[in-house]
Amino acid sequence: MALTAASASQLTDADGRVDLVDRAALTDSSYANEELLPTKLADRKWTTYNYAALWMGMAHNIPATCWRPGWSRWAWTGCRRS
Repeated sequence: MALTAASASQLTDADGRVDLVDRAALTDSSYANEELLPTKLADRKWTTYNYAALWMGMAHNIPATCWRPGWSRWAWTGCRRS
């Protein structure tokens, strides 16, 4: 894994993934915690398949969550009652 310094605060991997050098600015914030911080580059396990599967699942779930009995086909598009 070849990392190049894109700036003083981040490193960029050969495939374009970015990792932070200094996480202190984020960890000192009252609006962030370990659960919300970006995943470290070494800990990232998702591949293209994972992102494609997530996208397909979310894309096909939109009509199912918007459709309600009595709603017209036009109401689905904006999830509004006609």
